[in-house]
Amino acid sequence: MRFGRRVVVCQEWTELVTDYLEGALPRPLVKAIDRHLAGCPHCLEYLAQMRRTIELTGHLDDGDFDAAPIEMVDLLVRAFEEFHRGDS
Repeated sequence: MRFGRRVVVCQEWTELVTDYLEGALPRPLVKAIDRHLAGCPHCLEYLAQMRRTIELTGHLDDGDFDAAPIEMVDLLVRAFEEFHRGDS
């Protein structure tokens, strides 16, 4: 048994994804997230969706949804809702 090993849960991951992608998290937290992603296909899919969003929009910007195509916003909202309902 290891004491002090950081564990990340899905809800925490969704709150940290932007900082994770920007490289703004401390190394121990990144390792904990990587362990979580290795065993959670839903969070791994969420990461892939976020990376795709960045690829399509060219950046991360929390407040600039007006500049995103409405189809992309709708797709992301549906994916997020399905994720939280537990749909696959």
